[in-house]
Amino acid sequence: MNIKVSVIVPVYNSEKYLQECLKYLLNQTLEEIEIICINDASTDNSVEILGSAVAQYPNKIKAVTLKENSGPGTARNLGISIAKGEYIGFVDSDDLVKPNMFEIMYKKAIEDKADVVDCGYYNEQMRRNAFTVSDDETGLFESEKRCRLAAKSGYIFSKIIKRTLIVKNEIYFRGKVIYEDIDFLFLVYMYAKNISNVKAILYFYRHNIASSSKKLNLNKVYKDLLGLITAVNERGKTSKRYKDMRIAVEYITVYYYILIIENFMLIGFREIKNVRKYLEEIASVIDKYKVSINYEKNELIKKEISEEQMKLYFISMSIEELIKLNRKFFDGEEENFVQKYRDEYAKKVLPNN
Repeated sequence: MNIKVSVIVPVYNSEKYLQECLKYLLNQTLEEIEIICINDASTDNSVEILGSAVAQYPNKIKAVTLKENSGPGTARNLGISIAKGEYIGFVDSDDLVKPNMFEIMYKKAIEDKADVVDCGYYNEQMRRNAFTVSDDETGLFESEKRCRLAAKSGYIFSKIIKRTLIVKNEIYFRGKVIYEDIDFLFLVYMYAKNISNVKAILYFYRHNIASSSKKLNLNKVYKDLLGLITAVNERGKTSKRYKDMRIAVEYITVYYYILIIENFMLIGFREIKNVRKYLEEIASVIDKYKVSINYEKNELIKKEISEEQMKLYFISMSIEELIKLNRKFFDGEEENFVQKYRDEYAKKVLPNN
């Protein structure tokens, strides 16, 4: 049987939701489908749940176990190496999909001869439906459309991607990190010729705080965002397509650099060990990739990043000035600018009371 879609599911301590997730995957209306579950060294009952599913559906599901916990990126990479489908989809083990999700998306891919197909999803935490690819962003890529999608890539779980596109262009996830799908999708959009969308809610995204992608600490956020900036610059700037991707590379660099600084500002530099070392490392990365952004000439930055954020970006080019600004705030000498940042950013990242 020729496999039309391979669905890769990283599994780590997912016993609470895994059985329900698998039920909807194993009952997909698309018959030519394979489910590849990568057990990322779970310590709970996930292994037994996977074993039972494989015994019941041996021709539809495969389960592979990693010897040590390596993160969803490494698990997905292993799944990609095993996959035989014409297209690849990714599902988180604590989420749900509609029974006809992959049939609908595959038919759309064939109909439009698309490299990538995106669908809508329901965000449980936000309690709302979301679409990441609008109608005017579909079709053949030109520079502006490609950059817009690459810069604000959305989520990996709402897409199917042609397997040959991934393998031929050596697009893989970074291992043992968070935010691993951002640079993965950046590369997908860099090499894809076109994209289609399905205007239907086919995926249910749970906000499971125990999930590996949602358990954060500031040190890891800092290191992984810095790794993201590095990965995008290294692959983007060495590509023959950099001319078409420059605006997206600059946007991603500035946006996630600001995100690092915002995280630092949120809790205060006094509470972070080795903050000067962190800031010096960030500055060296920014200097290495010569990110001297012309605010007026990058339409994405101009449109999506506020003047206050750019002010923080330029202030932070001087480590001394950034630390001074933070110190003034905590000494009660500077309130408006930093307080506005802390209050607004806290609303975005802290759970509701």
